[in-house]
Amino acid sequence: MDKSQLQSIATEHKLGQIHFQFNVAQNTGKEFEVGYVFIGGRRQLFCKRQSWSSPDAFYLCNEFGALQ
Repeated sequence: MDKSQLQSIATEHKLGQIHFQFNVAQNTGKEFEVGYVFIGGRRQLFCKRQSWSSPDAFYLCNEFGALQ
């Protein structure tokens, strides 16, 4: 999925805006991109980029996987 598809899912389920940011893995030092939503004032991991080779390589994380 790409970012616009992910935002459509978040909007449809009234989760608000996805906030994307880059993080660095502590064990490998590699950079990766994640998206968070805020639920009840708490930041929840929503999606993660699978691969740098494709801009639409995001997947839904944790309990959000069933929202597709």
